[in-house]
Amino acid sequence: MCGDERTERVCLQRSREVVALRPQASERSELLDLFGVPAAMLPEVRDSAGDFGRTSPELFGAEIPIRGIAGDQQAALFGQAAFELGAVKCTFGTGAFALLNTGPQRIHSENRLLATIGWRIDGRTTYALEG
Repeated sequence: MCGDERTERVCLQRSREVVALRPQASERSELLDLFGVPAAMLPEVRDSAGDFGRTSPELFGAEIPIRGIAGDQQAALFGQAAFELGAVKCTFGTGAFALLNTGPQRIHSENRLLATIGWRIDGRTTYALEG
């Protein structure tokens, strides 16, 4: 939408999690090697709210600022004001998804739930378990 590399910052929220949630540089390197992705191609991990550029004027008749990113279930968690540790939201649509706010700690599930980034604001990441 921006007509330059900033688009990737907005569109690849979920892709960045695959690498961002790996705690060790060696594990990140293994994943990148496995998928044949050069590290330089990874999007920058940024706060969920910020300046992500502007849309191309051809799209909407004028430039529109892009000031935040929010992925599907993470947007619902935030939108339902599940800001407190332990808050849960469940959505139903094309599937059924539950997210549990785990606060600043990434929790490794023993029950096959996915650890995910809920959002990052002012450099502070809030994690969630998704299932």
